[in-house]
Amino acid sequence: MHKIAEESRHRGPQYPPEANDRLKALAKDKKVSEDEERRSHDQIQKTTDKFIARVDELLKKKEQEILSF
Repeated sequence: MHKIAEESRHRGPQYPPEANDRLKALAKDKKVSEDEERRSHDQIQKTTDKFIARVDELLKKKEQEILSF
Protein backbone atom coordinates (compact mmCIF):
# COMPACT_ATOMS: atom_id res chain seq x y z
CA MET A 1 0.00 0.00 0.00
CA HIS A 2 2.63 2.47 1.07
CA LYS A 3 4.81 1.57 -1.88
CA ILE A 4 2.00 2.29 -4.36
CA ALA A 5 1.21 5.59 -2.64
CA GLU A 6 4.88 6.59 -2.68
CA GLU A 7 5.18 5.76 -6.38
CA SER A 8 2.06 7.84 -7.09
CA ARG A 9 3.47 10.77 -5.13
CA HIS A 10 6.58 10.71 -7.31
CA ARG A 11 4.95 9.84 -10.62
CA GLY A 12 2.24 12.51 -10.47
CA PRO A 13 4.49 15.52 -9.93
CA GLN A 14 6.92 14.55 -12.69
CA TYR A 15 5.39 17.11 -15.05
CA PRO A 16 5.78 20.32 -12.99
CA PRO A 17 9.54 20.60 -13.63
CA GLU A 18 8.87 20.38 -17.37
CA ALA A 19 6.10 22.97 -17.11
CA ASN A 20 8.29 25.23 -14.99
CA ASP A 21 11.10 25.00 -17.54
CA ARG A 22 8.70 25.95 -20.33
CA LEU A 23 7.47 28.91 -18.29
CA LYS A 24 11.03 30.08 -17.70
CA ALA A 25 11.73 29.86 -21.43
CA LEU A 26 8.57 31.82 -22.25
CA ALA A 27 9.49 34.48 -19.71
CA LYS A 28 13.02 34.66 -21.05
CA ASP A 29 11.66 35.17 -24.57
CA LYS A 30 9.28 37.83 -23.18
CA LYS A 31 6.22 35.83 -24.30
CA VAL A 32 4.79 35.98 -20.76
CA SER A 33 5.28 38.59 -18.08
CA GLU A 34 7.15 37.89 -14.85
CA ASP A 35 3.86 38.17 -12.98
CA GLU A 36 2.25 35.57 -15.24
CA GLU A 37 5.25 33.31 -14.80
CA ARG A 38 5.09 33.65 -11.00
CA ARG A 39 1.33 33.03 -10.90
CA SER A 40 1.73 29.98 -13.13
CA HIS A 41 4.52 28.57 -10.96
CA ASP A 42 2.29 29.07 -7.91
CA GLN A 43 -0.63 27.33 -9.66
CA ILE A 44 1.56 24.39 -10.67
CA GLN A 45 2.74 24.04 -7.07
CA LYS A 46 -0.82 24.21 -5.72
CA THR A 47 -1.95 21.55 -8.17
CA THR A 48 0.99 19.32 -7.22
CA ASP A 49 0.24 19.79 -3.53
CA LYS A 50 -3.44 18.92 -4.08
CA PHE A 51 -2.45 15.76 -5.97
CA ILE A 52 -0.14 14.62 -3.17
CA ALA A 53 -2.78 15.42 -0.53
CA ARG A 54 -5.32 13.36 -2.46
CA VAL A 55 -2.93 10.39 -2.63
CA ASP A 56 -2.38 10.66 1.14
CA GLU A 57 -6.13 10.89 1.74
CA LEU A 58 -6.81 7.79 -0.36
CA LEU A 59 -4.02 5.89 1.42
CA LYS A 60 -5.48 6.69 4.85
CA LYS A 61 -8.96 5.72 3.69
CA LYS A 62 -7.71 2.40 2.29
CA GLU A 63 -5.69 1.65 5.45
CA GLN A 64 -8.79 2.23 7.58
CA GLU A 65 -10.82 0.02 5.27
CA ILE A 66 -8.28 -2.79 5.53
CA LEU A 67 -7.94 -2.47 9.30
CA SER A 68 -11.70 -2.61 9.80
CA PHE A 69 -11.86 -6.23 8.55
